[in-house]
Amino acid sequence: MASKTADVICPPWVASGSVGAAHGHDTCHGGMGNEVAAVKAQLDTQGYAATVNSCPVASKGAVVSSLQSHDLVHIIGHGDHAGGEARLECCDDEFLTKEDLLSGTPKFVYGNFCFSSEICEEAVGKGARASAGWKVAPSDTDCYLFANEFYALCFLGTYTVGEANDTVVQHHAHDNEFVLLGDTTLLL
Repeated sequence: MASKTADVICPPWVASGSVGAAHGHDTCHGGMGNEVAAVKAQLDTQGYAATVNSCPVASKGAVVSSLQSHDLVHIIGHGDHAGGEARLECCDDEFLTKEDLLSGTPKFVYGNFCFSSEICEEAVGKGARASAGWKVAPSDTDCYLFANEFYALCFLGTYTVGEANDTVVQHHAHDNEFVLLGDTTLLL
């Protein structure tokens, strides 16, 4: 049986742990820095061959390549809604937009950055079975807590991505801010 593969993609200041006020992020619950380690640990314990990609590896091209070659991709970083379209800052002032997503997307994409739901919607349209993301600009604390709880529930083995999403959204009262798209019956 082939190994499941996963990629956690993040900017260098997240991977190095230098997240904080200088980057405009809160640091409650460890913010983004702890999210990388927590998500990778959960993926590793569930049999995923998980990697962490950061700059210079996490260029726009590397992100697109990762989306084409892994079963699960978890993306952490800065998102914005410039020009009326969601985009993710990669590195060297490169931005990933929904047009950059190509066919061959992974089974599941988790976009844990501001306005990621638009890119997640495109991922489902290009072949991902399911994708989760934010319609708003959440705090780093919300991003960390959502991801940690979502994967913990999914990896119990009895929660579908839809059930895990519903539980986490209800627990944190973020209706209509965090969305799950695609096949809600998917088991990770």
